Amino acid sequence: MKNQTIDLKQVLGLVAEYDEDQQLISPDKPFIVKATFYPGAASNIHRHPYQDEYYKIHEGELELYLDGKWRTLKAGEEAHIPTNAVHGFKNTSSQPTYLTNIHTPGLNFGASLVAMAKLAKEGKVNGTKGFKNLFYLSQHALNYKDTILSVKPPEFVLNVMAKLGALLGYRI
Repeated sequence: MKNQTIDLKQVLGLVAEYDEDQQLISPDKPFIVKATFYPGAASNIHRHPYQDEYYKIHEGELELYLDGKWRTLKAGEEAHIPTNAVHGFKNTSSQPTYLTNIHTPGLNFGASLVAMAKLAKEGKVNGTKGFKNLFYLSQHALNYKDTILSVKPPEFVLNVMAKLGALLGYRI
């Protein structure tokens, strides 16, 4: 078994590894990654309309937004995010957090991470702030809305940003 790396450090502040035998798109099997969430790592507030998500913290700590509030997960703790639950994460500590993250079923979640890493590698995105990043990330999010839906910012904002970006020549 060989691991593949998905480098999203510039964009989300994390690096994930998955077994290359896993399918990036799977309607029935989970997509499992071992990830390092570096200090400052963060996601938007979002939901997965057809997937459960799990976190198991191996080392460090992670702030998890779920049920309308933030809570801290520490080493040895786990969290289950049910299908369609509004959630997000951030590492506000000064140390990396090592964890296992599972989306079940995988659907196209793995493919979405690889596509985002490709945008970073091509120099199209280098974070989550700034118009250029927002144009590309909005287009990316709309391509994968069957797997992940943004709550904050709301989808209508992503639609506007994606269309404006395309009008200005930003296309993924």
